Amino acid sequence: MPFLFEKLEVYQKSLEFVENVVITIRDVKGEQALKDQLKRASLSIALNIAEGGGRFSKAEKKNFYVMARGSVYECTAIFQIMLRIRVIDHKRYKNFYKSCEEMSKMLNALITNLMDAK
Repeated sequence: MPFLFEKLEVYQKSLEFVENVVITIRDVKGEQALKDQLKRASLSIALNIAEGGGRFSKAEKKNFYVMARGSVYECTAIFQIMLRIRVIDHKRYKNFYKSCEEMSKMLNALITNLMDAK
Protein backbone atom coordinates (compact mmCIF):
# COMPACT_ATOMS: atom_id res chain seq x y z
CA MET A 1 0.00 0.00 0.00
CA PRO A 2 1.69 3.17 -1.15
CA PHE A 3 -0.48 5.64 0.83
CA LEU A 4 -0.36 5.85 4.62
CA PHE A 5 -4.11 6.37 5.01
CA GLU A 6 -4.70 2.96 3.42
CA LYS A 7 -3.09 1.39 6.49
CA LEU A 8 -5.65 2.95 8.83
CA GLU A 9 -8.13 0.36 10.09
CA VAL A 10 -10.90 2.97 10.04
CA TYR A 11 -10.24 3.61 6.35
CA GLN A 12 -10.53 -0.10 5.57
CA LYS A 13 -13.76 -0.27 7.60
CA SER A 14 -15.10 2.75 5.72
CA LEU A 15 -14.54 0.96 2.39
CA GLU A 16 -16.47 -2.08 3.65
CA PHE A 17 -19.19 0.26 4.90
CA VAL A 18 -19.58 1.97 1.51
CA GLU A 19 -19.72 -1.41 -0.20
CA ASN A 20 -22.47 -2.60 2.18
CA VAL A 21 -24.41 0.65 1.77
CA VAL A 22 -24.33 0.43 -2.03
CA ILE A 23 -25.44 -3.21 -1.97
CA THR A 24 -28.23 -2.40 0.49
CA ILE A 25 -29.64 0.59 -1.37
CA ARG A 26 -29.87 -1.48 -4.55
CA ASP A 27 -32.47 -3.60 -2.73
CA VAL A 28 -34.49 -0.65 -1.39
CA LYS A 29 -37.51 0.35 -3.45
CA GLY A 30 -38.29 4.05 -3.75
CA GLU A 31 -36.95 6.64 -1.30
CA GLN A 32 -34.45 7.90 -3.89
CA ALA A 33 -33.57 11.04 -1.92
CA LEU A 34 -32.67 9.02 1.19
CA LYS A 35 -30.66 6.53 -0.84
CA ASP A 36 -28.75 9.29 -2.64
CA GLN A 37 -27.97 11.11 0.61
CA LEU A 38 -26.87 7.87 2.30
CA LYS A 39 -24.57 7.03 -0.58
CA ARG A 40 -22.99 10.51 -0.54
CA ALA A 41 -22.55 10.47 3.24
CA SER A 42 -21.01 7.00 3.26
CA LEU A 43 -18.60 7.95 0.46
CA SER A 44 -17.70 11.09 2.39
CA ILE A 45 -16.42 9.01 5.30
CA ALA A 46 -13.80 7.22 3.19
CA LEU A 47 -12.95 10.28 1.11
CA ASN A 48 -12.38 12.56 4.10
CA ILE A 49 -10.18 9.97 5.81
CA ALA A 50 -8.13 9.71 2.61
CA GLU A 51 -7.90 13.47 2.18
CA GLY A 52 -6.95 13.96 5.82
CA GLY A 53 -4.22 11.37 5.38
CA GLY A 54 -2.74 13.50 2.63
CA ARG A 55 -2.42 16.61 4.75
CA PHE A 56 0.81 17.63 6.45
CA SER A 57 -0.42 19.67 9.38
CA LYS A 58 -2.10 18.03 12.35
CA ALA A 59 -4.81 20.68 12.35
CA GLU A 60 -5.72 19.93 8.73
CA LYS A 61 -5.70 16.17 9.33
CA LYS A 62 -7.94 16.66 12.38
CA ASN A 63 -10.43 18.76 10.39
CA PHE A 64 -10.86 16.05 7.77
CA TYR A 65 -11.25 13.34 10.42
CA VAL A 66 -13.88 15.51 12.13
CA MET A 67 -15.74 15.82 8.81
CA ALA A 68 -15.53 12.04 8.36
CA ARG A 69 -16.99 11.58 11.85
CA GLY A 70 -19.79 14.00 10.96
CA SER A 71 -20.60 11.85 7.93
CA VAL A 72 -20.73 8.78 10.18
CA TYR A 73 -23.32 10.60 12.32
CA GLU A 74 -25.24 11.57 9.20
CA CYS A 75 -25.36 7.93 8.07
CA THR A 76 -26.57 6.92 11.52
CA ALA A 77 -29.45 9.41 11.32
CA ILE A 78 -30.39 8.26 7.82
CA PHE A 79 -30.49 4.64 8.96
CA GLN A 80 -32.71 5.64 11.90
CA ILE A 81 -35.10 7.33 9.47
CA MET A 82 -35.03 4.31 7.15
CA LEU A 83 -35.86 2.02 10.07
CA ARG A 84 -38.73 4.25 11.24
CA ILE A 85 -40.32 4.39 7.80
CA ARG A 86 -39.76 0.64 7.41
CA VAL A 87 -37.37 0.84 4.47
CA ILE A 88 -34.87 -1.43 6.25
CA ASP A 89 -35.42 -4.09 8.89
CA HIS A 90 -34.15 -3.98 12.46
CA LYS A 91 -31.38 -6.55 11.87
CA ARG A 92 -29.89 -4.58 8.99
CA TYR A 93 -30.22 -1.37 11.01
CA LYS A 94 -28.36 -2.89 13.98
CA ASN A 95 -25.51 -4.06 11.72
CA PHE A 96 -25.09 -0.61 10.18
CA TYR A 97 -25.42 1.06 13.58
CA LYS A 98 -22.63 -1.14 14.95
CA SER A 99 -20.38 -0.24 12.00
CA CYS A 100 -21.07 3.46 12.54
CA GLU A 101 -20.29 3.12 16.23
CA GLU A 102 -16.95 1.41 15.48
CA MET A 103 -15.90 4.00 12.91
CA SER A 104 -16.92 6.84 15.21
CA LYS A 105 -14.77 5.47 18.05
CA MET A 106 -11.79 5.01 15.73
CA LEU A 107 -12.14 8.52 14.34
CA ASN A 108 -12.49 9.93 17.86
CA ALA A 109 -9.19 8.25 18.75
CA LEU A 110 -7.45 9.73 15.68
CA ILE A 111 -8.83 13.18 16.47
CA THR A 112 -7.85 12.97 20.13
CA ASN A 113 -4.33 11.82 19.26
CA LEU A 114 -3.89 14.75 16.90
CA MET A 115 -5.16 17.19 19.54
CA ASP A 116 -2.83 15.75 22.19
CA ALA A 117 0.25 15.67 19.94
CA LYS A 118 2.47 18.71 20.03
